[in-house]
Amino acid sequence: MARRVFFKPDSHELQAEFLPLIQAHADYLRENPERFALVSGHTWGTGSQRYCWLIGERRSRAVARALIRAGARASQITGHSKGSATPVLDEGSKAPLYRRRANIEYCSADELAAKLIPAPGAPAWWKAVLGSAPLKTA
Repeated sequence: MARRVFFKPDSHELQAEFLPLIQAHADYLRENPERFALVSGHTWGTGSQRYCWLIGERRSRAVARALIRAGARASQITGHSKGSATPVLDEGSKAPLYRRRANIEYCSADELAAKLIPAPGAPAWWKAVLGSAPLKTA
């Protein structure tokens, strides 16, 4: 089963052609309650790092919402943005398309937790541990 949903440039609107794919993934999740879907939104190229992160986040949320509307349980779906962190550059003429996508990856609860834990010392790790980024000392 395909695991990529593609988007138009600068868009997070889900296209109708991907609704059957979303339905198939929602059916899989309903039939496999022990599995979890990690939906990652991707982009690359234009805009600031913040913009790339935000559109990646919106793309992952669009797919997650569609999965829930199609019958998947919300507790089985986690979305996050990869922004422009992992562009696919080896797809030749399809490279721009592959940079505007959301991926659906399946994993167990333990695998999901491991994928979402920020690296120790990273700003996101400090925020998760302390509730804010560390203060800079001179």
